[in-house]
Amino acid sequence: MNFTLKQLRYFEAALRCGSIANASAELGISQSSITAAIDAMEQTVEADLFRRIPAKGIVPTETGKQVGERVVRFLEQARIFEADLMSVGRDPIGTLRMGCYEPTAPYVLPPLLSRIAQTYPAIRIELVEGNLQEVTDQLRSGAVDVTLTYRRAPVRGLPFDSLFVARPWAVLPLGSPLAGRQSVRMRDLAPLPMVMLDMPTTAPYFM
Repeated sequence: MNFTLKQLRYFEAALRCGSIANASAELGISQSSITAAIDAMEQTVEADLFRRIPAKGIVPTETGKQVGERVVRFLEQARIFEADLMSVGRDPIGTLRMGCYEPTAPYVLPPLLSRIAQTYPAIRIELVEGNLQEVTDQLRSGAVDVTLTYRRAPVRGLPFDSLFVARPWAVLPLGSPLAGRQSVRMRDLAPLPMVMLDMPTTAPYFM
């Protein structure tokens, strides 16, 4: 192999940032190191992986996109392997990438993150928020290790552990004749207008 794991990370940063200068600034290394990593990759596959566009940065070629997809998958496996190796004989260590359904994040995440910090202080959490479809897609693609979502979200084929039951609430204006009742039936609410989140899969979930 004519390139190192470090060079793969440099290549991925350049691909993601779309600029050698930006990748260099993000990683805190010289631009020549980024360029050398790209050159090593191009020599290995014997093809150009980027097109250099003056004043605009770099754009991956079709081959570059295909190589990039494989590099990202490999680096993810390397990250998991590295964390697993560092955890041998001691408490878990490494980075946990966690997705969360965006509207519930302010309520669900604080107690959960606090508990993780107390139980596994060496674990670093990277959070990614999104709608139900986005967090599920991120889990399927491996962009996150675990995601917090509703059971009714499209998670077929993926393991699901229930943490709590989220019961629905109906919020009524003070002037509503229903607001003073001890109990309200669904059929009482059905004809009323409803404010709903404008997010993918939200409407069918609540309806």
